[in-house]
Amino acid sequence: MILREMLEPAAQAAGVLGALVVSRDDGLVVAGALQPKVNGPAVAALAASLARRAQGLTEVLGQPEPLLMELAGNEGTLLAVPARAGLLLVAITARGADLAAVRRQLLGLAERVG
Repeated sequence: MILREMLEPAAQAAGVLGALVVSRDDGLVVAGALQPKVNGPAVAALAASLARRAQGLTEVLGQPEPLLMELAGNEGTLLAVPARAGLLLVAITARGADLAAVRRQLLGLAERVG
């Protein structure tokens, strides 16, 4: 199954504006399923920056890498889960989305990706 097809269930969940596979090192979109109003490259860059900063902080604290990162704003939430080979699985949601369900989907997808 290709990455875009794997993203579809997460991207089509209620309140989800899109889902991406992002290269953690450079913040580029590897695959995506987004609503037209979502700026995929900007979301990817923000997610990669968030992941790098979280990883740096946990290294300084002597802790393992976070399993899930979440950045909440007034209009919605960005969720990012590390996956294999330097990839991040990212979802962007509108306010009021079922974040627990989105977390479960991303974590499950990360297991499938490797």
